[in-house]
Amino acid sequence: MAILYITEFREFAQIGGSGPVPRVPFVTIQQVTVSTNSISSAAFNKATHAIRLEADTSCGVIFGTPATLPTATTTNSQRIAANVPGEYFQVNPLDSLAVISVS
Repeated sequence: MAILYITEFREFAQIGGSGPVPRVPFVTIQQVTVSTNSISSAAFNKATHAIRLEADTSCGVIFGTPATLPTATTTNSQRIAANVPGEYFQVNPLDSLAVISVS
């Protein structure tokens, strides 16, 4: 079973001359099954402002607000590569994402 891992963080921090990094501890971790149908995550925590996405299969994600729940398709979503270091995104609390398998 393919999984998209969503690690939620409160904020990004600046460390010296490096780029921003998420401030730990994390808020929560979600695991969303990846399939050929769009599957939505739960709403992000009200304290969440940053997320890290990691997937064990290539997939596409699209973000949405509580008012516009997202539906991922193979043509409207941002690709997340399989088995690579996580990608970080700044998000709004209570938003969510949808994920779909892509080849």
